Amino acid sequence: MPCIHDDDAFLQRIRQIVNEAVQAAGSSNSQSLQQRYEPNQLLTGEQAAELLNCSERSLQTWRKQKGKGPRPTMIGTLARYRYSDVVNFIDESGQ
Repeated sequence: MPCIHDDDAFLQRIRQIVNEAVQAAGSSNSQSLQQRYEPNQLLTGEQAAELLNCSERSLQTWRKQKGKGPRPTMIGTLARYRYSDVVNFIDESGQ
């Protein structure tokens, strides 16, 4: 995947990723995800990347760019992602 420097291109790519994830997930998969995670549950990078249909590397890059991607919760040097923050990020990116 090419490196995206332009904010508009970045947001366009996020929308594309979200739309692809929604289409791939379908409504039954969305219900299954809601049953799998609690709103305040902390997810690993792997779990968050699965929900976002992106790589863990993308999450790391977004974390370094401050303000891009879902907000991480740092526990020492470990990044975790609150399920509700990931869902909010998806909702905001899809607009």
